[in-house]
Order: sequence, then C-alpha cells, then structure tokens
Amino acid sequence: MDTRFARSDKNRKKEFEMRRSQSPNECSPKVRILKSSNNASVRVSSPQPIDASNISVLSPTSAVSNASVTTVVHSSQQQQTSQPSNDELIEEMIENTPKVMKLLDVENWSFLEHPVVDYLFGENVSSSFGGFKVISAVGTQSVGKSSVLNQIAGSNVFKVHTDNGESDLLLKHCTHGIDLHITRERLFLLDSQPLLSASILDDYIKSGITPCTLNSDSSEPETYVYITSLQLVSCLLAICDYMIVVSDWALDFHLIKLIATAMMMVGSAAHKAEIVWYSPKGYEGSQKKVVHILESLLGTDSLSVVGASDDINDLLSTVLKVPSRRNSNSNNASRVNTCEKSWLVSAQRFWENSIRKSTLYSDYIRFMP
Repeated sequence: MDTRFARSDKNRKKEFEMRRSQSPNECSPKVRILKSSNNASVRVSSPQPIDASNISVLSPTSAVSNASVTTVVHSSQQQQTSQPSNDELIEEMIENTPKVMKLLDVENWSFLEHPVVDYLFGENVSSSFGGFKVISAVGTQSVGKSSVLNQIAGSNVFKVHTDNGESDLLLKHCTHGIDLHITRERLFLLDSQPLLSASILDDYIKSGITPCTLNSDSSEPETYVYITSLQLVSCLLAICDYMIVVSDWALDFHLIKLIATAMMMVGSAAHKAEIVWYSPKGYEGSQKKVVHILESLLGTDSLSVVGASDDINDLLSTVLKVPSRRNSNSNNASRVNTCEKSWLVSAQRFWENSIRKSTLYSDYIRFMP
C-alpha cells in the first residue's frame, strides 16, 4: 500500500512538471480569487498594464457631501435674511414709540421709568444718531407752553386749549405732571403742568388730600402750589439742556422769583439747563430793558432772551444749538449723559434724592413769610 501511494505521487509530480514546461503562459504564477458582494469569482491578473485614460472614477459620497454643504449654506443664508438687521430694529422702535409718555406722575409725585426706558437708545446707538437734546417748557397757565413745544416738534403732540365756547374748560389746565415726547431727531420735549396755577390750587382744595411732598404742618393750599412749582423747576433745571420760560407780554416778577429760587436750590454744580426766556406776544416796552432786568435777576451765564417774531425760527436756532453746559463738570453724576438711558437713570436719581426725599424744601417752607 505505501509503495503504491508513493509511486502515484511521483507520477503526479512528473505530470505537473511536464505540463508546466510545455505551456508556461497558460499557468499564471500569481492568481487571486476575489469575492464580491454577490459571491461571484473574479480573476485578476496583476502583470497586465493598466490604462488610466480609460478609467472613470465616480465618487457618490463627495457628490452627496457637496449637496449637503450647499443645502446648509443656503439654509444659513435664509436664516440671516429672515432675521431683521439692527437698523430695522431701530426703525421699528422709533415707529412704535408712543406719541406722549408720562414722565412724572403728580398724583403720587413719582418719577416713572416705564415705559420710557423701552424706547431709549443705548450708548452705541445714541452716538450713531449724533446725540440727543432735552428741551422743556415752563410758565404760568395758558401762556402757550404746549403750543411752543408742538411747533418745535412739527405736529400737535401735546394737548392744548381750544376755544370751543366752554369757559369752564379754559380755566382748567391740560398737563398734569410732566409729559414726554420724543421726535425722530431725538429731541426730548418735556411739557410740564402750569406754575403758580389757580387751577392746581382749585384741584387741591377740592381734593382735600395732604400731599406727600409737604410736611403735615405746612400743607396750606398756597404753599402747596408754590412748593410743587419750585420742585418742578428745580428738576427741569438739572435734567434738561434747555428750559424755555414762556411768558406773556408783561414780566411776571413772581415767576422770575420762582426761577431764581430754583436756581439757588439746585446750585451751580447741578444746574445744567440754559434758560431761554420766550414771549410769543412780544414785550411791553423795549426788549433791551427786559433783557437788562432778567440778566440782573437771573444772571447772564445761562440766559437767552428771545422776543416775538413772525415765526419760531429764532427760538429754534437757539434751542437746537449744541448745549454748552452739558458734561462741563465730569464729577457731577447728574451731568454724565453719555446716552439716552443713562440720562433717564440720572434724572430719576436726581428726582428721588435731591427733590422728593430732600429736606431742603421742607426746611424752606418753615422760613417762608
């Protein structure tokens, strides 16, 4: 058995060597059998040269990735276009600003931060708009304070008296406390209630409520009207760039004394507003004489006198100038108005600390004649 098997192996080797020597090209020395996904055998002979010009390479994954990148970029561009720009947000805020907002509520004698703060710009936007100006108008009843501010605003934003035949309404004041209107040019127009008003005196007598601004032992009606007027003027002198004093054709020495007292109460450090004395109907006698009297009583550093004219251009040219007294003293917190919101914060702080909670006015009441 072993000899037979050994002989057969020798015969197989001899036969294999004979076939290999006769046809060497038919038997490839390097043969690989590859199995594809469908289990089909593929015979690949490596010695054959490959022509690269006949090969086309398809990359479906790269095509898919390019399409996905294009989709992502397109969607991000759509998100950018759908979100409004900064200029559009500013324009929307200006359009949605209420025509008149209450800044000082006279009923509880409080400074109202809202909703004014929602429509004020921060530091970056305020500087891009070229800054802002705060202009107020004060005076006695029915002298044209609201009308002057309406002319500056270019529209009827503040309520004024209309002669509709009802005499009772003409005797009532329209403005209570301080109202604020903001123009597109960032002019802050403050309309205040009348000073030394008989209408306010009548409302106080009818209400019979002791105001929180005075001490209980000094709540006479005349004293209340005078002190509230003094506090209003003192506040406006500290928070405004220009305070327009609207007067009739004759000089009112009670009004002049009130403003001089307010200047004393505020002091030179906090006094920021430039006083513009304006008479729409002109002055009795020479205007130079009026100017001399006002300068002798109020000083010349912060006083401008504007007389009557056919239009309001003289007044506009005065109040639209760059305020010279703003930020002249950097140590004073009430003057640091780098933006609109900081102005509101400093104005509220001055009202609460220097007006509402101050004992200066209650002490002044005790020494009043």
